[in-house]
Amino acid sequence: MEIERWDIFKEITMIHDEVDRIFQNFFKRIPVSRIDEETPSFTPPANIIDEGEKLVVQIALPGVNKDDIDLSLQDRTLIIRGMRVGRSDKPHYQQEWQYGSFEREIIIPVAIKDDDIRADYADGILTIIISKSDS
Repeated sequence: MEIERWDIFKEITMIHDEVDRIFQNFFKRIPVSRIDEETPSFTPPANIIDEGEKLVVQIALPGVNKDDIDLSLQDRTLIIRGMRVGRSDKPHYQQEWQYGSFEREIIIPVAIKDDDIRADYADGILTIIISKSDS
């Protein structure tokens, strides 16, 4: 039996993501008319993949224009903000897409090289590749 090393940052990130998901489900029930322009309308889903020397973050942003996405890094927090434009005033039988502003903050669970970050946006997926630091 192999012993797995406990990673407190991984545990905190998992708890943070779960609490975030619970709050997102709760706030989806608030009518849009009660939300101002500054409040994000939705939080896009994300994958964080460990690829050895690199960390790959994927954010699902279908229907978002590349120019409407803003990325920043503050300490070890990756911040993705933007806007999904377009809402039809026509009656819907079902509407699950969320429009308006979005925001996602991801705490990076490992030491990284701040000067070695790349981003690509294709087919509605924002992919951010971050090199890990040796320290």
